[in-house]
Amino acid sequence: MIKKLLSLVCCVLPMGVRAAPQEIAPIGADAAVATTYDAWQSAIAGGQSIVVIGGNGINATGGQTTGGVDVASGFDVTNNMIVGLDLNPGTNDATPNGAVNNLYVLNSASSPFTVISTGDISIGSMLQVLNGVNLGFKTSDTNPKKFSVDVGTDGIGTGGIKIGDAINTASLTLDNIDELDVKGSVIAYGDFSVDANSVNVTGGVNLYNGTMSIDSAGAVTLGELIANDNVVGTAVSGQTITVSGVSNRGGDMTLKADNDIKIQRSFENKSASNVPVSGANFVVADTMTNESSDAKMVLNLRNWRIEGGASNIYSFVNNGGLKATVSGETYMEYGMNLSGMSSDDVFDLTTGQLSFGQNVSSDAWIAAFANNLNSFNVNVTNGDLSLATVVNGVVGTDFNQAANMTVNAQKLVADSVINNAGMLSVGAGQDLTINGAVTGNA
Repeated sequence: MIKKLLSLVCCVLPMGVRAAPQEIAPIGADAAVATTYDAWQSAIAGGQSIVVIGGNGINATGGQTTGGVDVASGFDVTNNMIVGLDLNPGTNDATPNGAVNNLYVLNSASSPFTVISTGDISIGSMLQVLNGVNLGFKTSDTNPKKFSVDVGTDGIGTGGIKIGDAINTASLTLDNIDELDVKGSVIAYGDFSVDANSVNVTGGVNLYNGTMSIDSAGAVTLGELIANDNVVGTAVSGQTITVSGVSNRGGDMTLKADNDIKIQRSFENKSASNVPVSGANFVVADTMTNESSDAKMVLNLRNWRIEGGASNIYSFVNNGGLKATVSGETYMEYGMNLSGMSSDDVFDLTTGQLSFGQNVSSDAWIAAFANNLNSFNVNVTNGDLSLATVVNGVVGTDFNQAANMTVNAQKLVADSVINNAGMLSVGAGQDLTINGAVTGNA
């Protein structure tokens, strides 16, 4: 909400944005660009928006106190906030002709450009950061405030945040936020950084360039998380993390939660990068894939569940390196497929228990324990394994004479054990039963 404009009036131009009981003021304003006012005034129908043409930020610090407690109403834009527009109206895709109740910051203002508010920050429809601008928002260090972007019908979109376009020259930083609530989506062609107590992006986050970092003291909820090819890295941390679906084609993707991580659809890593995931219960409602032979997936979890798949679709398809440490149960409804792994990749799973769904075929168990890798290790520390066969060095087109395999459980039963290659170690903390033949150097 904007009621009163201080400092140099030629740098912030009042045109009827919704009134408010507090004040907004430009920082470090420069009067030299005031000559652009006439052009912008004629471009905005009805004089119903505000234009910032100088300075390096906005102070919305309020002035009222009650018993020493700040009661500022904050920073409220009815419709759109667009930062980095050209001095000459009509030269931008986001030209505000006919738009009302918007806030425009021209590219004559400085970058970085920072909005500081002691109250809640609210944008009614769309926040857009154009190329060449590094935009920041910050609320009180001692009393963080809410940042919300609603879904509106006026202006450039249906709600959400857009950072840059195909060129990675824009960024958005949200610092010391209480609750981030975006009703639309976040589309980022540049860096996106969030420090908040909770994060909710209903439409999800779609990344095309740069890096993204979300650091939350509480819950993180995203409609989806998509990192495309040119993304450098993605990191999400919170008390809990809930995402509709995950697809990573970019750089490293890190998910870290104090408690649960829930993926409501599939989790797909298509990149050749590192994917560290740590938390309590990591639950994927559909399938999970690690598709590049160069990718490295590192899991540190209490329980790991993959609940999707079908009789002809494995729950987990892993083509890259995997190191998973799971103190409780690892559960895969329709088993796992490791046939796409290169011989020099490492599969290392240490888990309390390992189980597949009741409808999984016996072939899925056989495939899981037929090894052609230089290093295949499964260690079940607090449960039993009952296997049809354990094979190290599968004879065929991809036969690897240097394959090595270790399988351990508290109680282990196998119908047969076959070693055609390097070292095969089969052990049990309590009982080891092999019903059939032991062939080769096992």
